[in-house]
Amino acid sequence: MPAEWLSGHILDRGDDTREMYSYSLEGQNELLQFLKAIRPEWSFPKKNGKSNVRSVMDKLKAVGVTTVWELFRAVMRNTINEDLAQAGYSVLSKETLDRIRKRMSFFRQLDVLTETDCRQIGAFAPVPQLLSQKKLAYWSPKPQL
Repeated sequence: MPAEWLSGHILDRGDDTREMYSYSLEGQNELLQFLKAIRPEWSFPKKNGKSNVRSVMDKLKAVGVTTVWELFRAVMRNTINEDLAQAGYSVLSKETLDRIRKRMSFFRQLDVLTETDCRQIGAFAPVPQLLSQKKLAYWSPKPQL
């Protein structure tokens, strides 16, 4: 997957929009949630009360990575570990980098996906339920007589 698609992202238009997003709470929270998703074990607190995900957030912020898109860009350019090492921090493991790369395409699709592109399927799908004359799905188990 080429790194060029990251540079064409809507937040990287060259104006102040990208910079404002980089330092926003929204961008940092998105990065935090992404890191929790790729490494759930980082969420558990250590003895000092600080979780690993917060430590990773701190070291990423120290090298200028404050959003998911900046993380993707650094991972695709293979500069994230070099930047962390130069700043005196421990580098991300190969497993972590692989997990980030696996989630990149999915995250990119979420960014461009609209409601009309999504369709819920299964027992709670709205279309079959609307077309049916009986209830197809129950939110709680049926009481047994």
